[in-house]
Amino acid sequence: MACAALTGSVGACSSGHGSASSPTSSPASFETLIDAGRLLLQQGNTNAAQQLFEQAINRSPDMPVGYYDLGVVYQQEGQTAQALQSYRQAVGDNHSYVPALYNEAVIVTDSNASQAMALYRKIIAIQPDAPTALLNLGLLEATANQTADAVSDVRQAVKLEPSLASRVPASLKAKVPAS
Repeated sequence: MACAALTGSVGACSSGHGSASSPTSSPASFETLIDAGRLLLQQGNTNAAQQLFEQAINRSPDMPVGYYDLGVVYQQEGQTAQALQSYRQAVGDNHSYVPALYNEAVIVTDSNASQAMALYRKIIAIQPDAPTALLNLGLLEATANQTADAVSDVRQAVKLEPSLASRVPASLKAKVPAS
C-alpha cells in the first residue's frame, strides 16, 4: 500500500485542519485524513501530511495504514529511527502488514543485512509472488555468499517481473538464465 496516486483538491484539508466550517459539519473520517495526507505527501508537504496522519492515528489507532504513512513521511525526511518505529507500530500484533515490513527491510539493509533478509523472507512467506522482495533477498544472499539461494530467488523475481532483470548485477546475471 504505497503512497497511492490521488486526485482531487486539497483545499478542504489544507485550510483549517480540525476547525469546523459550519456548526453541523462532522470531523474528517479516517479515510479522508489518510487520502488528504497522501495527496499532501505527493505534493511534498510533509509537515501537513504528518499532521493529518497523526490525526488519523488518533482517530483509529488500530489501523496500520496511518502508522505506515507516517513512517513514509519520516523515511522521506531521513528520520529512519522514527520511520522504523512507525513501521513497527503498523505491523503491531498482526505481523503481516507487508508494506511496513518491506520499508523496514529497506531501511535496515545497510546496517543489518541478516535482519533485512529475515524481513524479506517473512514478506515472501506472506506474499509468495512479491518480486521486488525476492530480488532484494537474492541480492542480499549473493553478498552473503549464499549463491544457490540468491540464484533461486533472483530467478523467481525475474520470472514474476521480467523488468527486474535490469537490476541484477552482471556477476549474478550470468548465473540466472533468461526467462
